Amino acid sequence: MDFPHLPGQYPMDPPEIECTTSLDPDTSSSSTRSSDTTDAAWIGQVHQMTWDILISTLDYEQAINLLHTARARITSREEAKNHQELIDVAANIRTAVTKFEVAYNQGHWVQAILILDRLCCYLTTMVNPLDYKSFELPFEWLIKRGEAEVLCNRRGAARLTLERMRSLADSVWSVQACVWLSGLIDYANGDIEAAYEKFEDITHSQPLSGAVKHTYERVKNVKNRLELIFGQVAVDDPHKIDDILFAIENFLTYTSGEKAETVYRVNVRLVLADFYTRAMAKLKIYNDNQSAQHLTSREPAYYRLKAMGALNHILAIDLDFDFEHRHLFDHERRRHLIRALALRITICVSHTNVHRYLELAFSDYQQLLVLLKEGWGDGEVSIHPERVYAEYLQLCLANQHFSKPDPNPSCSAPLEEEQCSDTPGEGQSSDTPEDSAEQLEDSVDSLGYYKILGVDKSASNDEIRRAYLKSSRRMHPDRQGGDTALFQHMRMPGTSTIPAMNFKALVFSVILEMSCYPYCISKKFIFN
Repeated sequence: MDFPHLPGQYPMDPPEIECTTSLDPDTSSSSTRSSDTTDAAWIGQVHQMTWDILISTLDYEQAINLLHTARARITSREEAKNHQELIDVAANIRTAVTKFEVAYNQGHWVQAILILDRLCCYLTTMVNPLDYKSFELPFEWLIKRGEAEVLCNRRGAARLTLERMRSLADSVWSVQACVWLSGLIDYANGDIEAAYEKFEDITHSQPLSGAVKHTYERVKNVKNRLELIFGQVAVDDPHKIDDILFAIENFLTYTSGEKAETVYRVNVRLVLADFYTRAMAKLKIYNDNQSAQHLTSREPAYYRLKAMGALNHILAIDLDFDFEHRHLFDHERRRHLIRALALRITICVSHTNVHRYLELAFSDYQQLLVLLKEGWGDGEVSIHPERVYAEYLQLCLANQHFSKPDPNPSCSAPLEEEQCSDTPGEGQSSDTPEDSAEQLEDSVDSLGYYKILGVDKSASNDEIRRAYLKSSRRMHPDRQGGDTALFQHMRMPGTSTIPAMNFKALVFSVILEMSCYPYCISKKFIFN
């Protein structure tokens, strides 16, 4: 989410802290300084107050102003040394705070957290040089740290920060700040109802302003959009297909680029993929209904490609799934991963051109089997891996030119490029609704995976992965304009049965599907 903080501005302005200790030696019981001892005591008091301000608020400006008042009255070398040390500490804090504000306002959350970590290490050595007791950030800075941790998807670290804040909360404002950060964590975890309730509690206690109001309005908008989508999908009315797709596309555009809202984009894309899969299965029933004649322009291949495109986007971009690093996934991401793999297997084994998807289905099956053995399922998967494997073996027998792949594929060499010899000619129209999207698949397939990705056949797995991510983001139909260079290399099949407005999105789905294929099966998997 975008929190429009200005440098030095907190989400909820903390109460003003007034300094009640007098720094003027003339206000003491003695009207004049009678000895150097009085000067030394006064300078020591200034230095102590300066140090307290630095470690309790990181307010370097107030600290430097205090030091300026004592500079002219320093007489001994020891006082001058202590004075210079405090000036150096204040200067280092100022540098760190400036770098943090720049990184924070530019959205570089990880860099902002690292700057705070370095500052804590530095102040730890200054405050406790002997026992190295960890320096604790002031409460107001813990809020900013918690925000940055939520926004870069470090939700576990954000929860630890929240616990430290709760232990330090000693006022109404600090308690509300804890509630606000707790709501942010719930929002990033996908529990939008809990987040909305916590923000509602804050609105009842005080009027909202600044970043808190902005966050509350965004959570409210996302909640309303999700309720609209899920409500329309639950009705399962064939007449509402266009309305559902329009609402989903608007939601994906609205939340595009916001890391804290990744979980909602994944949920919506899973709903989209499941919706396309059900639409593909019910297409014949819908087309037999005269009241739904507008659906005859859609074809099973169109729904299948759109579903595959949504699932591939979830696995490769939203979740950035790497099987070897699966232990880093939290519970929510594991649940989404299980659902995406299960749904993609279902689509693969029901594909008309099954020879393209045998190895991908087998790879997904092997991964899903390992994840279920490790206890990732948690009742979220409604398919049985044994049934998927049995269907896979039947497909292998039905396609004699495909043998059972090696259960331990090597990642040393990328997949060889496939060529399709029966690509339709330019300007050729399809005779049946099913053929149009199939010809489009063949047209993209004839380019070869490596030409689509713009890499050599000798490219490594990391190069294939980076090229795929770059290509998919550049070609995304949600982005304005997009890259049309690839379309110029494609032979356009007859698209009379595909709406013109959906052609680019359909091509993007095909590119996601075809380019993700070698990346998925060329990775080194661990099988039990």
